[in-house]
Amino acid sequence: MARIVYSLSGEGRGHATRTETVISMLQGQHSVLVYAPPMAYEILSQSMTDKPNVLIRRLDFLHFQYRNRRLSYSRPIARAVPFICRLNRRLKHIRREVMDWHATHVVNDFEPLLARVARNIKLPLISLDHQHSLGN
Repeated sequence: MARIVYSLSGEGRGHATRTETVISMLQGQHSVLVYAPPMAYEILSQSMTDKPNVLIRRLDFLHFQYRNRRLSYSRPIARAVPFICRLNRRLKHIRREVMDWHATHVVNDFEPLLARVARNIKLPLISLDHQHSLGN
């Protein structure tokens, strides 16, 4: 039985839906710790209540900001500053949780923090998207 840490990004339901499908296949044979942004957290918390070997943690992340139903470019930049200032603390917290949970593998769906932690502590990483391998 593997101990898989799974993280996802996204503001809509697409990443959460894919995560539900993947976790439903994994949870029968493995324990899964999930890091999910707010909307996905709500969806997964409701759909995974009967899965005793699935833990779900809320993950703060940067998201799109809108003004008058149009994408705002200045608001996300302004909100990114505090997020970036707390980035090292967030990474240390995730690293400690992953290590304390005795994770054996990482599955990542377009979320950059856990990919950095996995590389830092040398856990095998499966990325369901490609951005983690760009520039490496």
